[in-house]
Formats: sequence, structure tokens, C-alpha cells
Amino acid sequence: MAPPDDTAPPLPPNANIDALVLRDQVLGLYAQERRSRPIGWALLAGMVLVFGQRAGALRAGAWCALIAAALALSVWRQRAFAQAVADGSWDAEHWARHNRWGVALSAAALGASMWFFYRDEQGDLRYLLLMMLLATAAGSINAYGHDARSMRACLLGLAAPMLAWMLLLGLQRKAGVAGSLLFVFYIGMLLRFGHAHATLLADSLRMRHEQRALVAELERKTAEAESAVRAKSAFFAAASHDLRQPLQAMTWYAEVLGQPDAPPQVAQRLRESIAALGGLFDAILGIARLDAGKLQADPQPLALKPLVQRVVAQFAGQAESRGLRLRWRVPARAVVHSDAVLLERMLGNLLSNALRCTVRGGVLIGARQRGGDWLLQVWDSGIGIAPADQQRVFDEFVQLGNPQRDATQGVGLGLPTTRRLADLLGHGLRLKSNPGRGSCFTLCMVRVPLPPALAQDSPPSQPPAAALQGRVLLVDDHAAVRQALQLTLERWGLVCDSAATAAEALALADRHRHHYQVLLCDQRLPDGAGIALLPRLRALQPQAALSAVISGDAPPADWPDSGPLVNLWLAKPLKPMQLRALLMQALAQAPDR
Repeated sequence: MAPPDDTAPPLPPNANIDALVLRDQVLGLYAQERRSRPIGWALLAGMVLVFGQRAGALRAGAWCALIAAALALSVWRQRAFAQAVADGSWDAEHWARHNRWGVALSAAALGASMWFFYRDEQGDLRYLLLMMLLATAAGSINAYGHDARSMRACLLGLAAPMLAWMLLLGLQRKAGVAGSLLFVFYIGMLLRFGHAHATLLADSLRMRHEQRALVAELERKTAEAESAVRAKSAFFAAASHDLRQPLQAMTWYAEVLGQPDAPPQVAQRLRESIAALGGLFDAILGIARLDAGKLQADPQPLALKPLVQRVVAQFAGQAESRGLRLRWRVPARAVVHSDAVLLERMLGNLLSNALRCTVRGGVLIGARQRGGDWLLQVWDSGIGIAPADQQRVFDEFVQLGNPQRDATQGVGLGLPTTRRLADLLGHGLRLKSNPGRGSCFTLCMVRVPLPPALAQDSPPSQPPAAALQGRVLLVDDHAAVRQALQLTLERWGLVCDSAATAAEALALADRHRHHYQVLLCDQRLPDGAGIALLPRLRALQPQAALSAVISGDAPPADWPDSGPLVNLWLAKPLKPMQLRALLMQALAQAPDR
């Protein structure tokens, strides 16, 4: 049997496997019919020559007319199918039905030869005719094996007139019933074998397409993996460069600061370099957590107005120092389904980017309703982004107009982080920009009904008290980090005992029971882990108001959440103001010492 004709246009890669199998079956049917037509004409000519002379001109002519009509329909169907394939708009199921009807009619015309040629005057040629028709029935399994339905149409179309003739002959001569039953049994066996054969061929076609789909999927995954490796290489190369910049500046500032005549502004420059390095670490760790799927969102009904108000307050000083106007317009009824912490971070990234790229004019934050969504937009009158670069700005470490990698202009991680957070939350992030005229970033979020309590602005937070009094047990095996943190805590007014190992920490906690209000443990210790040490320290210091593990790793999935200040997991690098705020909150709640 000939394979399917592969000259037809292929279906799309995402086409259903069953549709692909049917396509190949139909192509195979029509290709086989086209190739076997000369053999069919030769067979029919031979039958007319062998049986027509004794049957007479009238019968032979009538049968030839019947066969010619069936063949003409077949030729017309072939041409119509070829034209449909050439046009590229053919429907496989439609042409499969056409094929079944055409095959059934042609087979019935061939089976009708029993009515025209099976006569006593044919002598032994009658049995030759019967054998030829039975052999043709068996051959239909191979000829139409591409499709079980076409094979059944051929067998039943051929058998129907033959069986009718056998029954009529049996009634006339009161014999032939056994022959008719044997013929029915023979056709039944052919139908069974033909079905098994067609099923096997269909399965092989399906396996071929599944294999092709698997190969295509493997190639796609391989390409994605290679692209990811290239992206990671570029990511780490850029990260390595940007990490060295503030670290190099810190090295020189520290050198100058060690001199007796060090200028007073050096300390401030050193703090700025440290802040830049910390911000870069935070951005890189944020990207890493997003890539690892360890950042979990907690979307809830969220009022936009107080959130925007907080973010604007954080950047008001920066806008004023650059001589820019910072305005916002958000209705109190704007309530969306989002994560407050992640959305505030996204808006902060967009606002920081807008202020950095704007030289004159200002920035406007607005929210407007469109259908069932709220659109939170950040407009700026900055330099704008060329159309060719509007996708690149969402790649890591891409900074347009900053080839010298000036850290004061950012590090190129704000927009990539925002895009990934938007994908995590299911928010649409769009960019519209005109070079020289500014840009607009839009976050599309699902609108939710307005709870009255959410429409109220958040009350302004009270500045914390300055004094710190209490005792801290600090555990860290890195001497420089331990000494620096201990010095910082003591300058804040706290009494700090430090240990380099878990054994030393347990000895101190056992010696000074009910003595410490704060327990701080590094995660990676030479004789254990902070997550295992902290519960043992708390058992010896149950009155401690603050207990935390400090680590550069993500917390384990089973890390217990025992309270707002108990079993905290603080990520490195830990900002001093963050730790100070936690300490003030904890010590304000601690019992009298």
C-alpha cells in the first residue's frame, strides 16, 4: 500500500493528532485510487473481452455504461480533491465522506457484473468471474486500508449485488442457500481482518505524529534551555560588573575614612555605596526568588488610593530635589484584587524609573476604570523609549542611555522585576511610549466591589522612639559580620553578647536564663543550623520578645509562623533601619528588665 501523499500543505504544529491522522488517511486514499486507476481500467477491459462475447452486446454494453458512470464520478472527485488541496482549504472529514460514497458506488457497479455475466452459457467462466470478484474483495483490505470506513464501504458495496444475485439464484433453483451463507461468512471475515488492518495502520500514523510532536517539543525545550543559559550567563556577567562597582567605591572610601584628615562627606558617600550594594543584592535575590518560584503572592481586596499615597510619599523628596512635579489621581472607589506588598513594590519600581528618566515636567499616577478592570498608570514627560527598545527594557540589566553603568541611574532590574511580578499576580503590564515625549506604564487589575473600610486612607505612621534598651544574644560564625553587627547594636544602646557556634550560644543562654530580650541567629553555623538552634534558645529564654534567623537563603516550606516577632526569617543583606524598627517594636512590648 502506498504511503500518504506528503505534497499537501501540512497542518499547523498545534493541530490535533486525530486530525493529522485523518488528513494522512484521506491523502492516502486518494493517492492509492489515483495510482490504481490504470490497473482498474485494464481489469475491466479484460472482463469485457472474456465475458462480454458470450453475454451479448446488450448486457456487456449496459454493464460498461454503469462502470463508465462510476469511473467518471471517480475522476471528477479526484480533480475536485486535487483543486481543494491546491487551494489549501480542504476539509479532511468532508473528502473522506466523498471517498466512501464513491468507493461504494464503484464497488457496487463491479459487483453487479454477477447480474450481467453470471449465466449458464458462460460455462466454467462463471467460476472465474466469481473468483475474480472474491479476490477483489480481499484486495480492498490493502487498497483501502488507510481508512476502515472506506474499506467497509468497498466490501459492502461489492457484496450487496453479489449476495442479492446468489439469493435470487438459490430461490429459482431451490439451492445455493449454503453458498450464500458461506459468502456472508467470507465477507464478515474480510470485514474483521480489514478493521484490524486499518486500526494497525491508524495507530502507526498516530505514533508517527506523536513522535514528531515529541521531537518538536524536545527541540523547543532545548532551544528554551539554551536561551535560558545564554540569558543567565549575560545576567551573571552584568551582575558581576554592577556588584563590583559599589564594592570598589566602598574600598576607596574606607581607605580615606581611615585617615586622620578624612573629609566629613566620605562617611555619607560610604553609606550611599553600601545602600547601592544592598539595593542591588535585593533586586538580584528578588529575581532569583521569582525564577525559583519561591515567591508566593497573597492577593486580596486592596484599595489603591492609600497604597499610591504611601508610594508617592516615599518619592516626594526625590522628585522635589530634581525639580519635578509628582501628582496622583486615584479615586477612593478604586479597589482591586492584588497583593499589597508586591503591588507597592511594582508601583515603586515604575515610579523610580519614571523619575530617573524625566528631566523636566513631572510624573502623574492615575487610576481609571475600564470594564471590569482598574488601570493603574504611571505617566512621565521623560525621554521616552524607541519602539525597537520597548521590549528590551524588560530584560535584566538593560539600561538605555547608561552605557557607563552609572549606579545612580539604577541597575536595570526594576522593570524586569515588575514584569515578573505582574505575571505572578496575573496583572497585565503594558508600555506606551514616544521618544522625546514620555512614557506610560499601565497595570491592568481586576476590579472588586468596594468595601467601605478599604476606601479610608491609611493613618500616618508615628515616628518610633529613639532610645533602645535591652539585651541581645547574637550568634554568627563569621567574625567580621558578628563584630560589625555587635558594634552597631551596642551603639544603639543595647547590651550584646555574641557567640560563634551553637554550643557557645547554648552555654550563654543556659548561664543567663531569662536574661535576653532578643535572639538573633545566623542560619549557617559550623555545628548546626539556625533553624534548629533557635527553638532551643527560646526554651532557655522564653521571655524573649524577638527571635529571628538571619540568612541569605529562602525559608523552608515548613518554617513555623509563631507570631509577628517570633521565629522571624530575616533575609540578607539586612538593612539597619529594618532591624532597628523590629527591635524598637519588640523592646516596647518586652516585660520590664
